[in-house]
Amino acid sequence: MRTIRAWALSAVTVLLAAIGMVTAPMAAHADIACSVSYVPVWDNGGGFGANITITNLGDPVNPWTLRYTWPGTQQVTQGWGGTWTQSGQDVTVNAPSYAPALATGASTTVGFYGTYTGANTPPAIFTLNNVTCTGSAPRSVRLTSPVNGQNFVAPANIGLAATTTPAGWAARVDFYSGTTLLGSDTTAPYTLTWSAVPAGRYTLSARATDTTGMTYVSNLVNITVTGIVADPFVVVTPTSVNVAIGGPAIVSVRLSGPPTSATTVTTSRISGDPDLTIQSGATLTFTPANWNTPQNVTVAAGPGATIGDSAQFLATAPNYLSATFTATVTG
Repeated sequence: MRTIRAWALSAVTVLLAAIGMVTAPMAAHADIACSVSYVPVWDNGGGFGANITITNLGDPVNPWTLRYTWPGTQQVTQGWGGTWTQSGQDVTVNAPSYAPALATGASTTVGFYGTYTGANTPPAIFTLNNVTCTGSAPRSVRLTSPVNGQNFVAPANIGLAATTTPAGWAARVDFYSGTTLLGSDTTAPYTLTWSAVPAGRYTLSARATDTTGMTYVSNLVNITVTGIVADPFVVVTPTSVNVAIGGPAIVSVRLSGPPTSATTVTTSRISGDPDLTIQSGATLTFTPANWNTPQNVTVAAGPGATIGDSAQFLATAPNYLSATFTATVTG
């Protein structure tokens, strides 16, 4: 974990945000990735038929276009599932007007009849919207902590965490507030603590860079740091913890002000890896006498957890503003 302090530069960021001059980082580019299954159905020595199944492993595509090149004399005579054209050995299949989109994880199957002389060797390379289908999922990075819409009280210590898919390819992850670099981490799990953050609204993101210098941009997370909180609230410390597989991590919980009677704080997972669970302290009782005495919530990572996975937890109490924290799995 890396720790920095928000000095004058952060104050400038807040001022610019207040007058609308902070620009969010560039939007993440769309990643296209796919796999193709080519299945011959029949072959009589001069005519043949086959089905081609395209699976979208990347971002949604609309419309989709499949292309490939025959290695021999094959000629498509009839096709379905899309609009087929062939020029020389090059074949193009455009999405049908009634189903132009291919969502992430979705598949579609097209088929054809054709003729050939000599060898009937299947195509070696297929492309989806001009990107070669390798069967591998695209690289991506996601900012997992804090969560979008989360509120903090100034001066805030904000834990940032990011994960990559697939795991382990990033040589460095940079954390940003708007266009301001907050700090970097070079080892997974990628984390950073942004300390003494003043009041303001911030747009956070992460940028992951691989060993070749290619950069991938994460989702954007908007947070608010308030100077004065009029309503009482649940206090959790820290807001980001690391949990070893098979081991626990402790988050302390208290109230910002005394309740009028015994009040229960309930903590539960609201998103993320289900292998991260509350081991103890899911319900804690605070009274007018002990409201400011921290009590512990224990988070555990089950045997099915994977390094880099994370989950977000919400602590709520009647008549109090809720609080969130993030747990990230470590080795």
